[in-house]
Amino acid sequence: MAIKFTEGAGGNTSRRQASEADLDQGHLPSVKTLGILWVAEEDMFTYTAHPPGKEFQLTKRSFLKSIATLFDPLGFLAPYIVRAKIILQEMWTTGIDWDEPMKEDQAEKARQWFQELNSLQCVQVPRCLQHNFGEQISTGLHFFADASTAAYGAVVYNLLERL
Repeated sequence: MAIKFTEGAGGNTSRRQASEADLDQGHLPSVKTLGILWVAEEDMFTYTAHPPGKEFQLTKRSFLKSIATLFDPLGFLAPYIVRAKIILQEMWTTGIDWDEPMKEDQAEKARQWFQELNSLQCVQVPRCLQHNFGEQISTGLHFFADASTAAYGAVVYNLLERL
């Protein structure tokens, strides 16, 4: 049902791409879903993003639009995205209008943020999917959280150690 719905809407699903892959050729396709690119041959998640062109106007509206293009449901890019949200908070406190040019100090921070956008392709997270962990030495649930006046963050992960 979901495949028929997305096909009718002109969409593409990972399931359909995976079923159409020619595995006899020895090449696995890379599939992008929910903003995350899965490189099947290396079995890792990565991201692609492109900075805006030279004609881009630095306004509150355009900056928020750029932030919104980075959809990151797993939170791998959270340290990068939170910096942009802090810049946006600064814009709100200074009271600039939606289409008014940014103040120079905010514009400089935004330009720096955009320059680092290309380096998101360097973020590579190996996928861990194992059904047989064998005999375990220990299992531990680790939690860490921290906050400042501008942002907060938290992470939880499960550590499994094997023999």
